[in-house]
Amino acid sequence: MKREYKSNLINFIFSIFISLSLAIFFILQAQNLTISLVFLYIFTSLIFLKMVFDFKSLKESLLSFIIVTSFFGSYLRVYNKTYLPVYRVCLIVLILIEIAELIRNIILKIKKSDFNLLVNTLMKLLKTKVSYLFLLICVFTIYGLLSYFRLDKISYWNYQYLAFLLQGFLISLFIVFIFNTRAIYKVINNYLYISIFTILFVSLIEVFFKRHLPEIKEGISAHIPVAFYYNPNNFGLILSVLLPFVYLKDKEFSIKKVHDFLITILFVFIIVIIGSRLSIIAVSIFLFLSLFLQQYRVKLLNLIVVFSFLTFFVSLLYRKLYLLVSQITGAVVSLFNSGIYEVSENVRLQLYRLGLKEMLKNPLGHGPGGAEYFYSNFKDSLGNMINPHSLWVEIGVNFGLIGFLSFTCFYGGLLYLLIKKRLWCETNNKNYIKYLLNYLIFSLLVYPIVSFSPSSNIYPHILPWIIYGFALNLLTKSENNYYAKAA
Repeated sequence: MKREYKSNLINFIFSIFISLSLAIFFILQAQNLTISLVFLYIFTSLIFLKMVFDFKSLKESLLSFIIVTSFFGSYLRVYNKTYLPVYRVCLIVLILIEIAELIRNIILKIKKSDFNLLVNTLMKLLKTKVSYLFLLICVFTIYGLLSYFRLDKISYWNYQYLAFLLQGFLISLFIVFIFNTRAIYKVINNYLYISIFTILFVSLIEVFFKRHLPEIKEGISAHIPVAFYYNPNNFGLILSVLLPFVYLKDKEFSIKKVHDFLITILFVFIIVIIGSRLSIIAVSIFLFLSLFLQQYRVKLLNLIVVFSFLTFFVSLLYRKLYLLVSQITGAVVSLFNSGIYEVSENVRLQLYRLGLKEMLKNPLGHGPGGAEYFYSNFKDSLGNMINPHSLWVEIGVNFGLIGFLSFTCFYGGLLYLLIKKRLWCETNNKNYIKYLLNYLIFSLLVYPIVSFSPSSNIYPHILPWIIYGFALNLLTKSENNYYAKAA
C-alpha cells in the first residue's frame, strides 16, 4: 500500500509540475513562439521518457503520447506548421512502425508473435457481437474517405476534415490492437491527468489574467476560457465529456479523492463561466444520474451542494447571476419545447431541417467537409451560419444515409454492449474495469447532448475517437472474459 501511495504521489507531483510548465509556455506563445515551442518540446519529451519506462513496448508509449498530446492540437506543432501537430507526426511514425513490422512478419517472416497477436485479436472480434460494431465503424470511415470524390469544390478545409476523420479512426484502431486493459487504465490514471491539468491551468490563466492562446477566434471575451479549442462551444464539449472520467473514481485504486473532487469543482466552475447552455444541462444530468446510479451517494450529494454554492459565488463575482439563471431556465424550457435553444425562428432548427431534408434528398452525401458548401447556399437566411452544429446532421449531410446509419448503429450498439457488460461486471470483475466502464458509459451518454454545441464534431475533436477505442478495447480483450464466455 505504501509503495502504491508513493507511486501515485510521484505521478501527481510530476503531472502538476509538467502541466503548469506546459500551460505557462502555451500562453507565452503569443510573445515568443520559437522559445515557447522549444520549452514545450522539452517538457513533452519528459512525458514521453516517463512513458517509455512505464510501458512494456515503444508502441504503447508512442500511442499513450499521441493520446495525451492530442488535447493540445496544433498549439504543440513541428516547425511551426499548424498542419503538423506533434500528435499527428507521432501517429505517422506509429503507422510506419506497424507497416515495417507487417512487412517483416509477412515477407521476411523473422518474427511472428506480433502478427499472431493481431490475427488472434481479429479472430476474437469476428466471433463476438463486437465484430458488428467494428464492421460498422469501418464502413462509416471508409465510406467517409471515399466520399472525398463526391466533393464539388476542394479546399484546405476538406483536407483537414479528411485528416481528422482518418487519424481519429486510426487512433481508435491502434488503441484496440496495441493496448491491453491495464495499459488503458494506466494511461487514464497516470497520464491523461497531465492533459486535464494543463487544460485547467490554461483556463484559469484565461479567467483571472484575461490572456488567451494565440489564434483564438476574435470576438471572444477576454475572461471566457477556451483553452486549445478556439471557441466556448468546442471547449464545453471537451469538459463535459471529460467530467465523468474525473469524478467516477474507484475504491481499489484511487487515493486521490481530494484532488479529484477539486478538479470536478474546477470543471463545473469553468463550464459555468463559459456559459454553454448545453454543457450546463449535460453536466447537471450527469450529476443527478450519478446521484441515483452510483454507490457514493453522500459524496455526490456533497458535490452538488458545493457546486450550487460555487456557481452562486462565481455568478456574483462576475455580476452575471441573472445571465446564468436565464441561460439555465431558457435552455431547459427550450429543450422541452423545440429541442434546442429558442422556441421559434431558430437558426439552428433551420440548419437541422435543411440538413435532414438534404440527407434524404442526397443519400450519398456531399463528402468530407461538404456540409459547409451546402449550407453556404442558404447563408443569407441562416445569418451566415454555415456549420451543421449537430453530430448526426453533420454526418448525414457529409456522408449521406450510409454514413448516418452506420455511425448511429455503431454508437447505439457500443453503448448497449457497454451497459450490458457493466451489469455483468457487478459480480464478475475487478473494480478498475467497472470504473472504466462507468466513465465510458457516462461520457457516451453526455456526448450526444453537447454535440449540438460545436460547429463541427469531427473537426477538430479527437477525444470521441479515443473513447470509441477505449470502449472497443474493453469489449474485446480476453482479460475481461465476458464475451469469451458468452460466445
